[in-house]
Amino acid sequence: MTLLHSSDWHLGKSLFQKSLLADQEAALEDFRRLVETEKPHAVLLAGDLYDRSVPPEDAVKLLDRFLSEVVLTMKVPVIMIPGNHDSSTRVGMGAPLLRAAGLHVFSTPESVTEPVRIEAGGVKTAIYAIPYLEPSEWAFFLSKPLRTHADALSAILEHLKPQLENDRKEGRRTVLILH
Repeated sequence: MTLLHSSDWHLGKSLFQKSLLADQEAALEDFRRLVETEKPHAVLLAGDLYDRSVPPEDAVKLLDRFLSEVVLTMKVPVIMIPGNHDSSTRVGMGAPLLRAAGLHVFSTPESVTEPVRIEAGGVKTAIYAIPYLEPSEWAFFLSKPLRTHADALSAILEHLKPQLENDRKEGRRTVLILH
């Protein structure tokens, strides 16, 4: 099974008031060609897709073109999460609708319990994607006090433990995506 992983694109970033969008577009084209060449079973995008929670319109269009090409044209599923620079609400907009097309966006606490299961070459895999959210958001979902990101991660893994154990019993390998 082949999985391609990337993160921290920070689309829309500027340095010294100079946009990096043309450079980012070239980098995404290189990555798109890698996807085309390698033909992975999935692409994993682990957050910080954008450089800020309200990204510039050109950055949104660039990501949209990349995802459309990979998911719709190449038919390669993409599994992605927001990072600390992204808005989980904005990145997750339309997630249930997009899932049917092959774009699996994990942006809410509830989404962690719905792994993407892939089987290829006799290998069964469950991919769990844990979005970057504040400990208070996880605390509300898990109904327990959580003060730090480390506390939240421990609680999330404890919450997923029965599912992870079941995946192991069924012979699935586990992949966790975090930012």
